[in-house]
Amino acid sequence: YYKSKYNNFNLTFIDLGEFKEINDNFGHEAGDQALIEVSKFLLTLFCDSFVCRYGGDEFIILSTINGFNLKKPLNREINIYGNAFNIQIHFGTAEYPKDGDCLESMIKVADKIMYDHKVGTKQNGR
Repeated sequence: YYKSKYNNFNLTFIDLGEFKEINDNFGHEAGDQALIEVSKFLLTLFCDSFVCRYGGDEFIILSTINGFNLKKPLNREINIYGNAFNIQIHFGTAEYPKDGDCLESMIKVADKIMYDHKVGTKQNGR
């Protein structure tokens, strides 16, 4: 059980679309560079927040920023080794304590929200 020193905070779960294609077509070194570039971008979006890579192409952000829950992915163009890539950044946000009282439960909620947005975006042809 985790007790926050903040009354409220958000846990944002992030998944990158099209990341597998970079690794498959350009190698893991290019994939690693893509992760670094996306990390830098996320740090500009979530100033004064805790940003970490969760695994693969997933990130978690702990933040006191309110209401950051995009239903559409952000598109971010990055250049790696002279190649331009368009990365889709999918978000899902859980709020403490409304959506869970521990990080594990909040990650599950935020992941589901992100997945629902991601599937909805694909079904709507966006």
